Amino acid sequence: MNHDLELALQFNLAQARVVYSHLFRTEPASTKIAVLSVQNLIAIGDLESAKSLLDILCPPFHETDDQRLKILQMEYSKAVCDFDAEEYWCRQPDHSSETYPLIYLGSCLARQGQHDEAIEAHRKATEFPYEEGKWQPDEAWVNIAMVLRAKGDFPAALEAANKALAFDPNYLDAQEIVNDISAAIELQQLEPGAKFEDPGIFLLVNEHKYAQSFVITKKHLAEEPDWIAGQMHLGVLLVEFRRFGEVESDIRFLESPEYLKMVRAIYAEEEIEDDAENEIQIAVLEMRSTLEMRSGNHEKAASLLRRLVQLKTFPDSKIELGECLTSLRRYDEALDVYT
Repeated sequence: MNHDLELALQFNLAQARVVYSHLFRTEPASTKIAVLSVQNLIAIGDLESAKSLLDILCPPFHETDDQRLKILQMEYSKAVCDFDAEEYWCRQPDHSSETYPLIYLGSCLARQGQHDEAIEAHRKATEFPYEEGKWQPDEAWVNIAMVLRAKGDFPAALEAANKALAFDPNYLDAQEIVNDISAAIELQQLEPGAKFEDPGIFLLVNEHKYAQSFVITKKHLAEEPDWIAGQMHLGVLLVEFRRFGEVESDIRFLESPEYLKMVRAIYAEEEIEDDAENEIQIAVLEMRSTLEMRSGNHEKAASLLRRLVQLKTFPDSKIELGECLTSLRRYDEALDVYT
């Protein structure tokens, strides 16, 4: 059995799945193997099978004292994006003696775009005293800060992140948010037309400086609404912030005849040879595919990504398409895309 487990860890995810299935059929019942199997199913994107096995390991609405299963519930909660999984995000949180059910319920609600409900769940977790490994109000404050940042309420987000630092001055995630939001607030307070340092909106996101990237993108677009790459970046950021209604509004704006007319006029004036309609279509597909992926609609996302791959040569869309196909268990197609 140990040899089989080693193989499972060394193989790619699809091969590991076969190994775990074999162990289930041939070895005595083992919680360790079951936990590893669920982790593998989550990693490969087969959340339906992961949920079925998790139902057996810890039936819905039943508390478990096994720390491995608690961690497994958390891992599953991070992977899913649908309302049916709420039974895993929170086991009767109003009566819980730990912060983690409330924190993961809040995280789930935040992923669904229910910002106010997410903040409320996290605030309940902040009422617990701090005890490393059991009560983590500092983690709840960091999550509140991230939700408030996503909503665009930077002063309140800064206050929440500082409360997390009051528990643990070395909390790197909290310090990262404080630095990002403080810089974003300074950018917002600049006079119109004032010069500021712009390291690049895409680089800022790579460094997790989402608030700064958002503010700078908005400043650029106020002066250059025809900057299609900026419009696309704004839409993707709004998806990441789970501000879905604003994303749809932005897409309608980009798809409007008025926007196409404006971009074509500016392209002609500046003698830009790019096809405005094609560039806009790419931006819209990028935004819609990201929206569907973050909503867990992998079938729709894969269809959009295939169209996107046909229109541009950058590898990012192919990688995302491969991830979608893997989640749909269409491994041969995913392998062709990766190859």
